[in-house]
Amino acid sequence: MNFLARLYERGTGDSIPVTVSFQDDMIIIYMEENGNEPIAVPLAEWEVRIGGSAEDKIVLHAYQTGDTLICGEELFLTAIAEATDNKEIINQVAKAKRKASTRVIRQSTGIVAVLICLTMFGGCVTIGFLDAVKHPRGSSTHPRAEVEDAEQEEEIAAEGAEETAGQAAESEPFDGSRYMASIQHKIKSAWKPPSGIKPMKVVVHFTVDKSGRTSNAKIARSSGNKACDASALKTISDVSPLPKMGAGAPPTVNIEYTFDYVGKKANQSFPEETKRYD
Repeated sequence: MNFLARLYERGTGDSIPVTVSFQDDMIIIYMEENGNEPIAVPLAEWEVRIGGSAEDKIVLHAYQTGDTLICGEELFLTAIAEATDNKEIINQVAKAKRKASTRVIRQSTGIVAVLICLTMFGGCVTIGFLDAVKHPRGSSTHPRAEVEDAEQEEEIAAEGAEETAGQAAESEPFDGSRYMASIQHKIKSAWKPPSGIKPMKVVVHFTVDKSGRTSNAKIARSSGNKACDASALKTISDVSPLPKMGAGAPPTVNIEYTFDYVGKKANQSFPEETKRYD
């Protein structure tokens, strides 16, 4: 098998196109300027390695003259190995093949990384485009929808704060005020007061244990409306279990919770002092 290569002469620096083949521990070089007369040189006089600016070329370096023969064909190394039994040359070929394989893997990895980046970028552009189509700038949105979206965002943020507070309570010393803040949103979201009632307040007394389970819920101060009182008691039952109280908390905590109905929305609050009993 013949290979196209270039011969770089050390003395002159000239680059000469040549044709190369291998046979019986010899490298056969054909040069046009020499009338393509074959020049046979022992393979043992050449060092085999990978080189070139991108390390993508097979390089034969002549020990004595310093001349260099460069070829970019992958089968070049295989042809060298098949033409000799010289262990040193075979080891050089094996080393060169490993280095070439590493280069291919490195380039492939780079290509995959670029494709991933392009795919992610394309996905972001697509999402942005679909969002722009769905909500074009300058388009009018129904006021009710805007209010509902804002309320949903507020609820999600509050739920996140509740979860964070609950997690913190499990690993930190018990903090009564922080714990009250962590359960307030859950109770507020769960309460569904009867429709058609006038503004009123109902105070519920209940007990929470370390695991967050509620018990002994009872009316501490009635609203004067049985349906409103019943909805408040049901809410305390529905929200159980509340977040765990964590380290340092007493076995149980007694809480008085005020449900305050002011018309369109319900508002709840804690008294300034919350009684706790072991």
